[in-house]
Amino acid sequence: MGDSHEVETQPPTTVDEEEVVDPLIKFREECVAHTGKWKKLLDECTERVNSKAQTKESCHYEMVDYIQALDHCAMPKVFATLK
Repeated sequence: MGDSHEVETQPPTTVDEEEVVDPLIKFREECVAHTGKWKKLLDECTERVNSKAQTKESCHYEMVDYIQALDHCAMPKVFATLK
């Protein structure tokens, strides 16, 4: 009783396929202007952290707040593009 495992592979596609671009990236870029407060807080934290030789501060929460602000603006636009 041999344990032979065959792996199915798909043949390469010959049809020219358009590269799929994540619309979230585009909409986040458009939403940067609406997140000034959060970007400023993140930039201030980054400067503070970079100015110290050693610190326990990481700017994690500032980054999370900034990304959430971007997504709050971008997500309705993303869902509007879904088919």
